[in-house]
Amino acid sequence: MDYKSQGLTVGELTIAVGTLIILGLIWTNLGKKEASKTSSILLEPSHSLSTHLS
Repeated sequence: MDYKSQGLTVGELTIAVGTLIILGLIWTNLGKKEASKTSSILLEPSHSLSTHLS
């Protein structure tokens, strides 16, 4: 039997797409956490500054 594979199987494509989706979700969640840390760091000094000036 002369069988020549010229691509990915349905299972391999499913695993690849699933992996990309999971990595995308992890990436966006990490980005949201970093953005919230940055915004809280930026808000804290201005808040403490306004309380010291009052």
